[in-house]
Amino acid sequence: MKLIIKYVLVFIAIILLAIGVFYAVRYFLWRASDDYLALEYTKHLEDQYKNDIYGGFTPEETLQLFIDALKKGDVDLAAKYFVIEKQDERQQALTNWSHLNKLPAIIATLEKAGGGKEIFPGNYELSVANENNETEFIIDLRKNELTEKWKLEDF
Repeated sequence: MKLIIKYVLVFIAIILLAIGVFYAVRYFLWRASDDYLALEYTKHLEDQYKNDIYGGFTPEETLQLFIDALKKGDVDLAAKYFVIEKQDERQQALTNWSHLNKLPAIIATLEKAGGGKEIFPGNYELSVANENNETEFIIDLRKNELTEKWKLEDF
């Protein structure tokens, strides 16, 4: 009788161990999956947006803050007015433009921006026109819904 109980307990232990290994493997495979990595990236990005203090409460205010930072030569601050996903890329570009002494021309062009319009909720466009009142380029802004601040998306 004791031998049967011993075999039953060993069998149950093996089953429990197998179940534990099965779930451990599933867990580690999930952690390495693209779905998990995308979920973690999204959570990280959302945390960054929640804590983002840079930008204005209107698209025009954000553009002005960006221009003011460029006038001071503070490309690190200027880059923070872009959407979080593009800040590193824009910081490098602004640094390069600064070294090439192109910031004054960029500032002069950006100061001509006007004719803003909301494309759809949370997205806004400002345009820069030439002497013939033709649009030279568009400045895209996006609203951070978590902080109600506007961020530069592209120009």
